[in-house]
Amino acid sequence: MESIDSHECGLKDDESLRRGDISILEEEKDWRIALYYCYVPIEDVPEHVEFQSRLCGESSLGLMGRIRVSPEGLNGVLSGTYERLLEYQRAVESRLSGSLTTPLDVDVKYCQLRPDVSPEQQLFESLSVKATLEVVSLYEPPPATHQQRRRRGRKSKQKTPNTVQDKPPDLEHFEPAPHLSPEEWNDRLQQFASSTRNKSTLEQTNAINGFSSDGETVHQNQGSDVEEAILVDARNVYESRVGYFSVPGVPTLLTNTRKYSSLPAVLRGAKKELAGKTIYMYCTGGVRCERASVHLQALVNSDEWSDPVTGEPLAKPKGIYQLNGGIQKYLEKYGTNTNNESQETLSEPSDSEKQTPEMENSPDVCLFKGKNFVFDPRRTDPMVGRPPPTKDNCDAWIAGKCRLCSVPHDDYDNGHAPCENREGRCCRCRVLVLVCNECRTKVRSWGEDKNSGSADPNSNSEVVKPDLFCGGVECIDEGNKIEATILVE
Repeated sequence: MESIDSHECGLKDDESLRRGDISILEEEKDWRIALYYCYVPIEDVPEHVEFQSRLCGESSLGLMGRIRVSPEGLNGVLSGTYERLLEYQRAVESRLSGSLTTPLDVDVKYCQLRPDVSPEQQLFESLSVKATLEVVSLYEPPPATHQQRRRRGRKSKQKTPNTVQDKPPDLEHFEPAPHLSPEEWNDRLQQFASSTRNKSTLEQTNAINGFSSDGETVHQNQGSDVEEAILVDARNVYESRVGYFSVPGVPTLLTNTRKYSSLPAVLRGAKKELAGKTIYMYCTGGVRCERASVHLQALVNSDEWSDPVTGEPLAKPKGIYQLNGGIQKYLEKYGTNTNNESQETLSEPSDSEKQTPEMENSPDVCLFKGKNFVFDPRRTDPMVGRPPPTKDNCDAWIAGKCRLCSVPHDDYDNGHAPCENREGRCCRCRVLVLVCNECRTKVRSWGEDKNSGSADPNSNSEVVKPDLFCGGVECIDEGNKIEATILVE
C-alpha cells in the first residue's frame, strides 16, 4: 500500500502521530502486528477513512500501519499493543455491524514480534489510511494514454475507473472458493500424499511383476483413478523463496510473480497444469486468495478454458479450495514459535525430533516449510514451518538458498533489522535477493556505494565489489516475466 500524508487521513498537522509520541503505550510490553481484512459493504468511504484515522490517532490507541478502505471492505496491517489492537477490533466491528443482518466476519491475526530484532525496529512509524476501489487489487488498469497522463496533474473530485486488463467476464457471478481450516487443510493434503505414495508403490510393484495380486495382467494406467491435487501459491516470488507448502507427491504451482496483478496471466498460462485436478490455493493471510479464487472460477467457466494449442475444452478442476487465514493462521496451529527456541535448538534438533517414516502420516506434522514473508517491518513472522528434519540434513526446514553459492539461507537482511535497509537487492531491477552472510560481504547491493569496502576480508586495500543481480551474475528481471514453475518434493 502506498503511503499518504496526514491531510488525506483527515488529521491536522499536530495530529500526525509517530511511534515515539505515544507515551501511553510505553508501559505496555505486549507488542503485536495485527493482520486483518473483511468484506463488508461501506457506503461512505471518505467518512470511514475519517473514522479509522480518529480511532487509531485521536482516540489515543496509538496504532500505526496501513489501512485500505474500499466500498467492498477493509484490508489493513497495524502495530500496537495486544490490548489496544483488541480495542480497535471491537470498535471496528461495532461500527460496521449496525446495518448487517449476519455477523461481521473480520479475519484478524495477532502476530508476535521476532525475538532477534528489537521491538522498536519492528513497529510501524506512521499511519496511512487510504481510500481504494477494492480490498485488494488483482487487476491492473491498461497503460495510460498521453491525454490521460496530461490530466493527472489536474485536480478532480470524481475519478473514472479505467477498464482493467485480464478481468474475465461475469466475475460478479462467482463467490470465493470454500475455506478450509488449517486442520482440514492438513487432513486433505495428507490424504492426497498418502494416495500418491500408495499409487507409486503399486506401480513400482506392478512394473516388476507385471501382474496384479489375482493373476490378471496390469495395464500401465492402473491406479489412474486416484484423484490428483495441486497447490497454487498466490504470492510473489520473493515470498515463496523463503517458505512454501511442501507436500510429498503433491505439486505446487509457484507463480513467481513480482506483483499480485500478474497472477491472472500466470493462471491463464497454467490451464493445462490445473485442468482436472483439485486445486488448493494459499497466500500470507488469506485476502489474496479471496479474490484470486473468484478469478480462477470465472476463468474455468469461460471460453478461455481450452487447450492453447488445439483449442479443445479442458477438464474443469474437481474442486477449488483456499486456506482460511492463510499461512499465518496455519502456522499458529502447526508452526514452531522461534520466540520459544534458541537458535541452537532450531539448527540442531535432537534425534527424537528428526524425521521418521511414521512422522509423514502424523496429523500434527507441519506441511509448511520455512518462513512466512510479511509486508510489515518484521519482514518474516517468528512462527516458522519446521517439518521434522531428516537424519542426514538438519537444515531441511530452511526453504531458501543463497543465489550465489546455493547454501541453505533464508534471511534477506543477513542478521540486520529490515528497517536498517541492509537487505540484498538486484542492482538493476531492485528485487530482493537471498545472499548468505559470507557471499554478502563480497558483492555490492542496490543502493550501496561502488567502493563500499574490500571484497577480500584479508586485504587492507579497497576493492570495487561486483554488483549483485537477481540471476547471480546478471539481472533476469525476476518476477516480471510469466515464468511459473511446478515444484515437486
